[in-house]
Amino acid sequence: MRRPIVIGLIALTNLFLPLSLQAQELKSSDRCTATIASAQNRIETGRNVDVVLDVADNLPRFYSNYPANRPYRYTFALNGSAAGSIMNSDKFMKSIAASVISNCSSVSMVIFAVYQTDWHYSYGLLSSGKVENFISNCVEPAPGKLRWGQQTCF
Repeated sequence: MRRPIVIGLIALTNLFLPLSLQAQELKSSDRCTATIASAQNRIETGRNVDVVLDVADNLPRFYSNYPANRPYRYTFALNGSAAGSIMNSDKFMKSIAASVISNCSSVSMVIFAVYQTDWHYSYGLLSSGKVENFISNCVEPAPGKLRWGQQTCF
């Protein structure tokens, strides 16, 4: 089975724990902030899992194109014995991703990752307005940036 790799999760851990000023602007919306808190609560409640890293960062670093005026992706890194069950629930992750994208006007991608592993799924906003998992457009790691809708995988 091919597993997606977390592009830059280690870099995220080291570089973005204190969110950049731009990313802090992303969280300034009360609705967005409440949605992120609710998402984390939905993930953690009743499960042996913690969101150990939740971070916003810039899509232009990773993608050559992305939805206009939505230059951010939001990552939830999961740690604990229930992380795998969350990662195996496309419906649950898609629901959270759609809520975050809907309520955070500058976010066009939400990533769920198992902390300190290469297992992740990227959910992004399509031109149709739908939020979909990019795993169906899995590409091998290569130099350069990804195109919108792609996800790097082994």
